[in-house]
Amino acid sequence: QRLRRGDAGRDDGGLRFAAAFRGTHYICAGEAELVAFLAGPVKYVRTHRLPGQLPRALSTEEADVGREWVGLRGFCPVAATLGDPSLDYEQRLQSCTVGSKAHAVEYQGQTWWLSGRAERELFLQEPWRYAAASLPTKLPPPLAPVDGAVAPPTPELPVVGYMEVTVGRVLMEALAEVGEARPKHPALSVRASSLKYIALYLKAHNPRCSAHVQAKYAQRLAEFRADCSAAEALMGARTEAVAGGAPTTAMRLAQHERLAQAAKVYDDAQTRPLEALLLP
Repeated sequence: QRLRRGDAGRDDGGLRFAAAFRGTHYICAGEAELVAFLAGPVKYVRTHRLPGQLPRALSTEEADVGREWVGLRGFCPVAATLGDPSLDYEQRLQSCTVGSKAHAVEYQGQTWWLSGRAERELFLQEPWRYAAASLPTKLPPPLAPVDGAVAPPTPELPVVGYMEVTVGRVLMEALAEVGEARPKHPALSVRASSLKYIALYLKAHNPRCSAHVQAKYAQRLAEFRADCSAAEALMGARTEAVAGGAPTTAMRLAQHERLAQAAKVYDDAQTRPLEALLLP
């Protein structure tokens, strides 16, 4: 069931989509609802009751409360509902949209910020559904500088300008290293490999993180770099084994052993799970 406010607006000031039944006027949401009501008013009057608590749209001034007092920590509950728990972590993060005080609602004594007018209308129709939304256990951190610079005071600053002020230096270093290393993971495309490499580099060189966290991601970056070189190592070992020319049997056996070891490293890199690579 959904809540839909009846449309009472009409040029002559009368009630639009309204019907009178047993001394009470009922305003329907639209023409189709009015036709259904007229066909069986007893059914709707007897079986349909409003919930004890109804949602209420708030003005910007009424919604001007601290984020700690806002439901779902200020994230849009309608958008968060799209983040089904069965989805993977990255897909759920994509559904975490910060709400706005300009589209706020009060429901069950709680203030909720929605990300837009359409989301607010959906919440007003099914507040019980969206008020039960949940967020991923770990949320992305709020935008903040990673190189010690002061964040720009204006939210209208273009994305490129904001990036230059905050992560410009460390990002340029990451891009330079990617251009030199040209990583290609056995299980990823060139683009995906480069993006993973940059993300790990940024985490390993974030001065706002503790030394322990930086060292952890530096180790993951080294492991990822080793996996990216597995294909080249395998090709080199295979070329050496095919070319032959080793003067002794022991040397030929050593060549084949290096080939088998390189093949194992490559297979391990292909099957190693990458979902948690960037997680804590």
